[in-house]
Amino acid sequence: MRRFFVPIRIKIMVSLLFVVTAVVSVITFTMANLFHQDKRAYINDLASIVALNTAQECHALLVGYRERLQAYARIIGRAGLPRDEKSALLQGFFQDFPALVSVTLYRDGQEVASAVDARTLETAGLTREALKDEARRHPLPFDRIRAGEPYVGNSTLGPTLPSLTLAIPIPGAPDAAKATVSAVVRLDDLMALTGRSGVFTITIVDREGHLLAYPDRLRVAHRDSIPLSPAVASLDPRHSAAMTLEYARDGREMIGGFARVGFGGL
Repeated sequence: MRRFFVPIRIKIMVSLLFVVTAVVSVITFTMANLFHQDKRAYINDLASIVALNTAQECHALLVGYRERLQAYARIIGRAGLPRDEKSALLQGFFQDFPALVSVTLYRDGQEVASAVDARTLETAGLTREALKDEARRHPLPFDRIRAGEPYVGNSTLGPTLPSLTLAIPIPGAPDAAKATVSAVVRLDDLMALTGRSGVFTITIVDREGHLLAYPDRLRVAHRDSIPLSPAVASLDPRHSAAMTLEYARDGREMIGGFARVGFGGL
């Protein structure tokens, strides 16, 4: 019986082929893993940057609201200012600040003066009494506000008027420990921050996780909440830092960036 003879050159070539194939496979697998890790790290970094930038813009926006509100408070609280002149000044402020819906002055937790943009309420199909009912159902945390912490909360009455309530102590008032000014402000500016990304879903929530701004306006109108990881509570609002977390939601793996706004516990 004649035996099949394989030249040594063929054996060497086949051996080299297997070795090269194995090496290329290992390199390809390693590079794929490294690429995946780099991509994951890049997404983590990008999520962190987007969260931090949004938090900083939100902070600047709310600080601007606070400064305007302080100016309104000084006008409303001035006892010697004639009523007609006070009304004219307040009307001018409403025109300069289209997002403002109403402003209210409290002393010892009791309302003493208020002003409302009637046109905005009429357009939204709401009434001044609806605002008062909302204030009664969700009273302000006056003790916390008097301690110097601004209050920010979702006070939306319906899909036609997504709004927040901002309340601060009145600086420089003789009875500042007892005086508080509160405003209902349209959420349009905050909603614009959350609706501009085509890659990330951007969300602004209060300290309890209730939505303040979200791409879906109905969820904001319903005052939905989202669960937050306990690790988010460890973020220090005094430092401009963000964190990323990898977690599962509704059976899907997620990468989220989180940053404190540094205003009102947002």
